[in-house]
Amino acid sequence: SLVDSEICIRDRGWVQQLQLSSLKVETNKEETLKTNATICLKKMLEYRERLESMVKRSVEELNKETSKLSFRQRMVLKQMRRDQCGLDALVKEVKGLVEGNILSKLSEADAAKRLAIGTKVGKYHQNALKLRGLTVEEFQIVKQNFLEMKQKCPLKAEGSELEHSVISLSTQKDVFLETDFCEGLQMCESQYDLIEALPIVGLSVNLKRSDGSMINPWLVQVVSIARHHRTLDTVTIQSHNNFVKLKIGDDEEEEINAVVPLITEKDIDLKPYLNSKLFNVLMTFNVMQNADTLFMNAYTALLASTLHYLLALGEESQWRNNLIDKVHNTIKLLYGSNKSFKEYLDLLVEKPNIAVVTEHPDITSKCEDLSKAIMALYYVWKEKIVEDPEKIENIFYHILQEYFGRAYPRDNEIQTFFHLENVDALEKIDFSSEIESIQDKYKNPSTMGFYTAQELKNAVSNEIMTNNKDKMDEEIKVTPKLNFFYKKSFKNNLITLENIFKYFTGKEINKEKYILYLNHGYSYSNSYERNTKEVDTNIPQILKKISSQLASQFFETKRKEQFELLWKSIYLSLIHI
Repeated sequence: SLVDSEICIRDRGWVQQLQLSSLKVETNKEETLKTNATICLKKMLEYRERLESMVKRSVEELNKETSKLSFRQRMVLKQMRRDQCGLDALVKEVKGLVEGNILSKLSEADAAKRLAIGTKVGKYHQNALKLRGLTVEEFQIVKQNFLEMKQKCPLKAEGSELEHSVISLSTQKDVFLETDFCEGLQMCESQYDLIEALPIVGLSVNLKRSDGSMINPWLVQVVSIARHHRTLDTVTIQSHNNFVKLKIGDDEEEEINAVVPLITEKDIDLKPYLNSKLFNVLMTFNVMQNADTLFMNAYTALLASTLHYLLALGEESQWRNNLIDKVHNTIKLLYGSNKSFKEYLDLLVEKPNIAVVTEHPDITSKCEDLSKAIMALYYVWKEKIVEDPEKIENIFYHILQEYFGRAYPRDNEIQTFFHLENVDALEKIDFSSEIESIQDKYKNPSTMGFYTAQELKNAVSNEIMTNNKDKMDEEIKVTPKLNFFYKKSFKNNLITLENIFKYFTGKEINKEKYILYLNHGYSYSNSYERNTKEVDTNIPQILKKISSQLASQFFETKRKEQFELLWKSIYLSLIHI
C-alpha cells in the first residue's frame, strides 16, 4: 500500500538497519543476519522490477504524447531514474551482506564507506556534501521567489522574436510558458535537479574555461560562435557530457559547450525572469560549470565575453554586425536601468583610470577583467553617451595601459622584450686598458672595506662598466621583440585589442604606447598604483635604461670568459702588492 517515495525510504531504512547490525554481529549470529538480508533482498528485487517497468512505460507514453519533453516531464523521469539508481546501489549492498560481506570484518575506514551507501540519494550526493555559496535551503527560497515573480509577471506568447533550439525546438519563453512548468519547479529539491532538467536556450558558443573561471566568470573566453546551429539549449549540451559536436559538412563540425540568451524589445517581458536568482543559478553552471555557487554577474560576464569576441574578429560582415546589435540590446534591456551598471558607466567616462582598477578598498567598483571595461566602452559609444572620438580613444588607451600591467608576468625582466642590436661592435670593446688604472685604485683592498674576493670582484666589475658606459651607450641599440609583445594565450591580447581599437576609431594604435605601458607596468605591479601614477613618456630615456640593462647582461654572459681572464690578472696583481 506504500507509494514509490515511501518504498524508497523503507528500503533505505532496511539497508541502514542491516548495516548497523552487521557492524556488531557475533560470529554465531551471522546466519540470522544473512537470512534477514535475503528476505529484504527479495522484496527489493520485486520493487526494482516494478520500477523498471514503470520507467519504460512512462518513456513510451511520453514519446507518444509529444516529440519533446516539458520541464515537469523531465523532472518526473529524472526522479524515476534517480530512484532506480539509488535502488541499484542498495540492492548491491544487500547482496553483499547475503554473500557474507559483513561490515564488522572490515577496517573502520572501509566500513564507513560501505555504511554511507544507506544514505545515498543520487549521483550529486558528493557535490551536495561540498556545497558552497548556495545551500539547498537557500535554493528553496530562490525557487519560491521565482514562482511568486512568475505569478506577478505573466509572459506573452505572441510576438516573440526568440530563436528555437535546433534540438528541442523550444525558445526560452516556450519553456517558461509550459502549462506544467510550476509543478516541475516544485519537484526540484536542489539546484542540481534544476540544472539537469530546466534548459537555457540561446546563441550556441564554445567557451574556454580555466581553473580561475570556476570562481570568476569574467575569465571565461568565447573562442567560437556556431553559424549553422545558431541556437541550442543546455539540457541538450549536458546530455552530451557538456560538449556538443554537430556536423556542418565537408567533415567539419561546430563545437558548442554553452549558450548565450539574447533578447529584443519584443521580449522585454522576460527581463524579470532573466534577472532572477533562479535563472542566474542556471547561468552560473552554464558559464562556469559550477553548480555549488550563485554568481549574479555570470550572465553579464558571458555577454561581455561574447561582445569582446565579435569586436575582436576584425572582419566586417552582416552576421557579425547583427550579433553585436543583439548582444548590445540584451545588455541594454537587462542592465540599462541597473544602478551599479550606470555607476560603472559614469566612472568609465569620468575617471577611466579608476574604472580599470582590479580592486581597491576605496573604490566601490571592480574591473575583474578588461572585457568588462570594453563592454562598457561600447555601451557609451553606441548609446552616444560619449560622442567625442578623442574621449573614446583616451578611454581605450587607459584599458590598453592596464592590459600591459596585467598580461605580462614579472618573472621575465623587461629587457627580455627587446633585442640587442650590433653585438659585433660590443664584442670589440677592449677592457685591457683598464687593468693599470684599476690596480692603482685598489692597491690596498683592505682599506676599501672588502672582506672577500667576491666583494672585490663585484667592485671591479662595476668599475669596468662605469668606465666604459659612454662607449657602450654609443654602440648599443635595441628593438622590440614583437613575438614577446603579441602573446595569443589571453582573451585580451594585442591582436584583439588592435582590432577593437580600430572598430571604435577607424585608426591604428600608436605602437609607441606599447613601450610606455610595458615600462609603466613593470614599474608598478599594483593595479591601483599603475592607474594613479603618472606614465613616463620619455621613450629615449626608457630605451636607454633598457639598453644599459641589456649591456650588463651581455657582458655577464657573452663575454664572461674574457672578463674572468681580465679579473684574474687584476686579482693576482692586487694580492701580490
